[in-house]
Amino acid sequence: MDVFYSSIVPTIFSKRKGVEPKGLLLIFMVLSTFSAIFSFFGINSNVLYCFLFMYIFINKLQARRYIFSIAITFIITLIALSYLHLGKEYYLNSYFLIILTLLVVSLTKVEDLDKINIVGFAAYSVFIAFGISIISTYFQPLLEIRTNAVLGFDRLTFFFEEPSHYGIFLALSLVLSILNERKKTYSIILSIGLLFTWSLSGFILFILLFFITKVRTYSLLKIFIFSFVLLILSHFIWTSILFGSDLWIFHKINSLLLAISGEATDGSALARLTSATLGGSYLIQAYQETRHADMFFGEGFGNGESWVFQYFFVSFGLTNVFQVNNIFSSIIINTGLVGVVLYLCSYFIVISKKFNFKRLSMSLLILFMLSMFSGYAYGNLALLFLYQSIMIVNSIFKSEKVNV
Repeated sequence: MDVFYSSIVPTIFSKRKGVEPKGLLLIFMVLSTFSAIFSFFGINSNVLYCFLFMYIFINKLQARRYIFSIAITFIITLIALSYLHLGKEYYLNSYFLIILTLLVVSLTKVEDLDKINIVGFAAYSVFIAFGISIISTYFQPLLEIRTNAVLGFDRLTFFFEEPSHYGIFLALSLVLSILNERKKTYSIILSIGLLFTWSLSGFILFILLFFITKVRTYSLLKIFIFSFVLLILSHFIWTSILFGSDLWIFHKINSLLLAISGEATDGSALARLTSATLGGSYLIQAYQETRHADMFFGEGFGNGESWVFQYFFVSFGLTNVFQVNNIFSSIIINTGLVGVVLYLCSYFIVISKKFNFKRLSMSLLILFMLSMFSGYAYGNLALLFLYQSIMIVNSIFKSEKVNV
């Protein structure tokens, strides 16, 4: 508790200023991990945006940030008007959610994110997650968390709605801990927590991010040797230990491999894998059907689910897939290519004060990696993961003294 108080509470309050701007960001990020509680009590978690509004109100930013935010609002409103002209419907709450998400991202100071000890909170959350798992395994399930038992023990979720969300959160936190050379205790705790989420998405995301952040300064020969050894080791573990076993991880990896080979016809692995190219499929279909306006503006705010359902039903005969599990595909289907440009501009304006190709390319790569395992483009959970990815980019270049 002392570690929690000394590393997190001073971020929120100071004797001289009272509530700190960066403290409001920390409150938002912490409460965003309580999605299952909001859902259980029927509270819309978007109420958390009030903390971000206060943050923006008391913060001072460059004029170009405010000009950009006004431009975003204007362009998205024009897109909404175009839907009316094209005879399309859209959800007003989705319209506001998209605007708010992009505005908040573009008006966030990377310096404030850099001062937040989200790693400390993440490590502290692992102990609570184990307590929740023990209670739900041996006594009474808490809230409405979607989880299942592995090796007789419920997967860790903390207060997220499912283990994969917590796995992504811990994977991003663990990468941050390693990059910032936090206490080794943090990294050990986060590693244990990530393991017991049994989230394949979290495992793979951590491996990919760790690889691109650590080996990018290596020579091509070192990268080749490292990749070759990792491939041989993975092949040995798969063929000698996992293959044919009853372990949960075998079934998850096997379903993924079947989906990649085209042999799978059902399951979340197929939906997740197909989601990676779903945005491209939407653009191709719109072009072939001469729906050129849809290529630029998408199906309409909040209308993506109906198109996704129709696609999976026609292509695979699935009747239980409504959501796309990829950030870029979600943006393309809902808001088209214009939406992608606005999203990336909002993301990049936070990361770089002026154009820096090396930094922007790395941030795009990390965002691409995140999008492979998360379909949340808008909303508080999307912002939580986006903020963590921005913190990772900033940590990567901090030691290189890049002028941003």
